[in-house]
Amino acid sequence: MTPRTPMTGEEVADVLERAADLIEPEGAWIQGAYGQDDDGEPTVSIYALSSSSECHCVLGALAHVVGEDRMYEFADALVPVIGVRDYLGVAPWNDASERTQAEVVAALRSAATAARQQGEGK
Repeated sequence: MTPRTPMTGEEVADVLERAADLIEPEGAWIQGAYGQDDDGEPTVSIYALSSSSECHCVLGALAHVVGEDRMYEFADALVPVIGVRDYLGVAPWNDASERTQAEVVAALRSAATAARQQGEGK
């Protein structure tokens, strides 16, 4: 197994921004599922997530951008922004009944800004 090259703050920010862009349009965000499967049905299996899914939860959006094997690397960047203990808290945070699409998009953008600033040593 080849070790991963450490990513720059700008690279992390780019992924987070792309995930935000993916779920920002009306109807593009989902709760209780990663996204849609090949039949357009909500799926709770990240491995059944269709590459043509039109809606995603925050983790599904990250998986769409970087693949399911790497989504948690980027979910870690959300942890301090949304106030959960670790990446395992990201899905329940997304799925909370009081959560809004705007809050999820804002959290991704805030985490992207933080990643950029950290990369710049600020």
